[in-house]
This record gives sequence, C-alpha cells and structure tokens, in this order.
Amino acid sequence: MSGIDKKLDAGSNIESNLLFKYLKCIDNSDPLRIGRIRALDVELKEVDKTSEDPKLAPWSVDDPHVYKSFLPYHINVVPRVDEMIFYFKQDSNRNNMDKIYCGPVLSHPSYVKGEKYESAQVMTDKGKDGNQGEKYLLGDVNSDVPLAPDVAKKGVFPHPDDIAILGRENTEIVLGMREYVIPSEESPLEGWYPQILIRSGKFKKVSDSQIPDRYDRPSSIQLNTFDKTYKNINRPVPKTDSTDTYLKHIIVYDIDYATLNQYYNMSGHVSLYKVNSDGNTESGQVMASDMNPEKFIEGVTFMPDDNYLIRSNFTGLNRTEVAKHIEKFINAIDDNDRPKLESLMSHPDSVTDWPTTIHPLYFAPTLQLTNYSKDIGNPDTHNDYALWIMSKVQLKGVSTKGFGLAMTSNPGERDIVVETSTVMEPVGEVFEGKQGIVSIGTDKIFLFSHNITELGKIDLSDSPYGISQEKYISDIEVKTNSLVRGEELMKLLKVIVNFMASHTHAYHGLAPVKQSWDGTRVGDLYRLLNNADKKILNQNIRIN
Repeated sequence: MSGIDKKLDAGSNIESNLLFKYLKCIDNSDPLRIGRIRALDVELKEVDKTSEDPKLAPWSVDDPHVYKSFLPYHINVVPRVDEMIFYFKQDSNRNNMDKIYCGPVLSHPSYVKGEKYESAQVMTDKGKDGNQGEKYLLGDVNSDVPLAPDVAKKGVFPHPDDIAILGRENTEIVLGMREYVIPSEESPLEGWYPQILIRSGKFKKVSDSQIPDRYDRPSSIQLNTFDKTYKNINRPVPKTDSTDTYLKHIIVYDIDYATLNQYYNMSGHVSLYKVNSDGNTESGQVMASDMNPEKFIEGVTFMPDDNYLIRSNFTGLNRTEVAKHIEKFINAIDDNDRPKLESLMSHPDSVTDWPTTIHPLYFAPTLQLTNYSKDIGNPDTHNDYALWIMSKVQLKGVSTKGFGLAMTSNPGERDIVVETSTVMEPVGEVFEGKQGIVSIGTDKIFLFSHNITELGKIDLSDSPYGISQEKYISDIEVKTNSLVRGEELMKLLKVIVNFMASHTHAYHGLAPVKQSWDGTRVGDLYRLLNNADKKILNQNIRIN
C-alpha cells in the first residue's frame, strides 16, 4: 500500500481513505464494453470471491473485483489478462463501488502487446533492480553523450517529444516527427513541422535482441504541413556523355630479355587476355580511360601467366619479323579473323576459346619490355631494339605506336567520345508559403467507392472490424482496375499522334510506310504497347 489521503464524507463525520495499490487483471471481457476490468491483489493472495460465494456473480453490481477506468472511455487502454494495473479505492461501506484503475504498467517498450504482472513489477517499488531487459537507447546518462537509438532501431518507438497512440499489434498513430532524422543546418527545410503518421507493421523482430529493428516497408498514411514550399523546377544543367566503359580484352606482347639484343634470333610471345568477366576476373575491372602502357596488372601486363585466351609464341625472328608478327596478331584479333590468327600460331593447337565480343580492346608491351625500351643507347644490352619494335607495331585508326586503345572495331571510332550538352533537369527549390502533403505507402493500395458497381459490387457487410487479407485478394482485387501512370500514357499518345500526323503511304490503298518522316516507327508503337501492362498500368494501385 502506498499513498493515503484522508477526507470527510459530505454530510457526515465519517473519515474515509483513498488507497493506491497494484493489482493483477484477471478478466477484461466487460459485458458492457465500457472498459471495466476485474482484478485481484495477488500480494495479499486475494482469491476470486465470486467462486466462493454463489450469491455473487462476475460483473454483477455485487462483484467486489470490478474496477472502472480512471481515464475517459474514449482514450482508455484496457489491460489484458495477467497485466499489472494500479488502482484507487474510496474506503466506504460499499466495498464494490468507486474503485478505479489505471494501466497497464509495462517494464519495456517491446511489451506493448502484453506483459505478465510479475515482469512489470521491476518498474515498481517491488522491483529488485528497477530495470528489465536490454536498453533501447545508446549512450551514457552520466555524460554529455546524448541518448539515442541505434540506426536500425531508430523510429521503432515514439520519441518523448511526440504524442503517440500505440496499438497492441505493431501499430501506432504518431502526432509529431521528432524521431525522424532532423535535416542538417545546410538544409533549407525546417527541423520541426506538423505531421501525423499512422503506421502498421513498423518493426520486425530480430533473433539477437528483444528490441525489434525498423521495418523499411511498413504500411503507412502520412499527413504533413510544411512551412515552406518545395518544388522541382526544370533548369538547364550541363551533361557530359562518354563512351568510356570497362575493357573487354587486353593484348600484351613480350620479348625474352636474353634474345633482345640478338637482331636475327629473337623469341617471345603475344597474348590475348580477357578482363571484366562479370566484374570478377583474374585481372579485375579496368576502365578504358585508365589503361596506359605502364598499367600494372598482375599476370597480364606484369609477368604474364597462363590464364590467357590465345597466345602466339615466336622464336628465331629478327626485329622486323617480330614487329610484323605482333602487328598481325593484334589486327587479326581486331578484325575477328580467326583463320588469319591461327596461321600465326607456332603450334598446331587451334583456338578453342574465341571471344564473342572483342572491344573495347587495348594492346601494349609488358611492363618488362616497356622498361627495356627506356634503356636506350646502352651498348651492352642494345635495348633500343625494344623501342624500335614498339615503334613499328600499329593498329589502323589508333594514333599511338606500340600501344593503344580501340573502343570499337571501326577504324574511325577508336577513341573514347566525350560530348557535353545542356539538358533540362528538375532542380529542387524552396519558395515561401505552406505546403501540405499526404502520402500512402504500402505493397497494395485499393481505392473504391460503394456507389460504383461496374466491375462488381464490393460488399463489406461481413467486414465491420476491418477487411481481411483473403477478401482483399480474392474479392476486391478482381473487382478493381489498375491505376494508370499518366506520364507513361502520354508517351504512348505522343508517339501515336506523331505517327498519325507524319506517316506516308507508298501507294494509294497500301499500309503506311513503317517509318514516318519525323522518325517515328511502327516498331516504336508496338514496343510501347507491349510494355503497357508494366509501364502504363500500376497493378498495385487499384480503383473500381
């Protein structure tokens, strides 16, 4: 027992007490549905007297265990069976009258669905440690570090500065937005604004924590009024388009160092390597614009290994023959000329792993050979031979010698093309004046009127407490149509109008030419029509 106030009853000298105690709810099925409960004092080992005295009946005027709600019926939360409540009782000669409760008492935000009396005790003077379970907030109350939930749990439970009505089953109505990520100081938007948020399925359970994580696809209705108006305005924005992309293949060639100074007896190889195979290869991803003769790629440009697609070895050649052999190999790959390539092979094995897409293609000497070529004029090594050979290796359409990039197989389109233009793009701007926004977010949205029955009557006579999932899918969905995306529909209509206005006929009575004079083609019409079910119709937003 805690908290006793004394007062005199009006018109008498009888002194009565107002008592405050904790009880356990044993029954909440009020036949009047006005929020009453039946409860017992388990600390005093009180028993249900209605079971002892047959003259008493549960919920009767003589039932001593009935308690009325302290809060008004409109906002009261009725405790579940076995939950803890606290009550006020006026001590009078009528033991079953003027007894009111408030509750339920909870020890943790995760127990909104229901918590046993014994567990809730830890948050009362009967509790042993005053704390139950893991903490929801991170930080230190004894330091300047602010208390805040982990990112994955932020927004799961209402912020203390907001007003919220919490449901038992993972639902709530929040009047406020303080748990929302507040915009930075650089943002033109205000950090506090009117918001009403109705959420269903706001969190998801996690195995290693009694505190759930935020669910990123809840069903929600959000109503906002912002102090400023935010609009997307089409403004000219510079745009750069480039044909730069990942390399498909690299050709490297090398000359054995021991034979490099032998004018008539050189040996070496030229090899084709594949790169960017599904973004995960031995040589990794290499952008065409990043490739150069000194690019280090282990096993390709440095110490070439046996993971090549095609290799042509040569031996006993002079420097002119070496340069021609390497150049022929590069050109055969570039031309996709398999017979010519196989004629260069120094062994009878045929090419079994011929690539289907060659370009973008880069060719260069190995890093070892590149380094040799820099040692010009050395009378002991004669490495100027390496520079000479490199100067004779060329690919049509590539301006550099010894190395170079071929973006395409067309000799006139070898280089990376960069074009700069100005396009109109939406840019967010802030204006004076309030802006109201209402949004509904969920997996499926149904908007229907009881007065519209063209697709079949939607009968909700069996759904006074909400529409079931089965009825949504088996009944309402088949009686509604997909909502149309206006912008996508306008694209189709514009193509139709353009074709109708500019098409021609080869002869009178024949079908129109498949391409009109403004460039619109019949194929464009069919493409848009074929994609209409997905592009124009939103199957998940339905109306009747």
